[in-house]
Amino acid sequence: MEGEEKKYLVDWEENLFSIYCDLLGTAREWMLSGAGIHLDEIADCIDVIERAGEIADERTVNAYPVIRRNYGKVKDAISEIRNCYMTYTSNERMDGKAIKEMMDDVRDLEGKMQRGIGKMQHAAEEISDINERMAFRNTIRGLTDMRKVIKNFNDSFSRIKEIEWNAGYSKTRVRIIPKSGSAYRPIKSKMMDVEIRGNTEMEISVSDTAITAEVGSGGLFLNLFAFGKIPDMNAERITIDKNEGMEIAGGGRCVKFELEYGETKITVTE
Repeated sequence: MEGEEKKYLVDWEENLFSIYCDLLGTAREWMLSGAGIHLDEIADCIDVIERAGEIADERTVNAYPVIRRNYGKVKDAISEIRNCYMTYTSNERMDGKAIKEMMDDVRDLEGKMQRGIGKMQHAAEEISDINERMAFRNTIRGLTDMRKVIKNFNDSFSRIKEIEWNAGYSKTRVRIIPKSGSAYRPIKSKMMDVEIRGNTEMEISVSDTAITAEVGSGGLFLNLFAFGKIPDMNAERITIDKNEGMEIAGGGRCVKFELEYGETKITVTE
């Protein structure tokens, strides 16, 4: 484990993966406060990887040596996956070769995570106390859901030909080039489709009260099919304001999500 951890050490903190997780965390808080939208209810977010230690009660885990040992292996695999992404996204550019190497490394670690979960599940079914057995089933379900989020996030990179960036929390510039004939889907959701089509440039900035994403060349296509009769649109600007809600603008159309009397109100203007 020690040698594997050293394989994925970064020399500086401003890597794209960490910035992305920080942005998701801020967006989650401000979407809820400004628009009443629970981000985790509409999309799978990779920053769940930062909350691995919250899934299980460590004291209960420590009472069962087999579960403790394999839970430790699962947490180690999650930590390695995070460090792997941080390492690969510290270079400000990845071509197809680097993307494939990153995906292969994460797949190996995800397999390690899955094996540990399987052994935990087998051991948990041998526990005689029904309350503790049910508690472990919930823990295992949480870890399994996390593994699926990691897998879907990792698989999405297969559609990218090249990505380059200049990352910082207050301002990040990203250029994504999908493979020919493909669209990159950065978010897996049962409530909307998000696609990057063609060579697309974005600039994301953070102020004291808002996150703003400006889409330059290329296209960010949105189909918000779970939010009523909102037309498909190519987003040019997305703003998440912690007080004023969320606004998506593009193609002469604007969709506003705001909190009104405790409910999310959606307004479409053209």
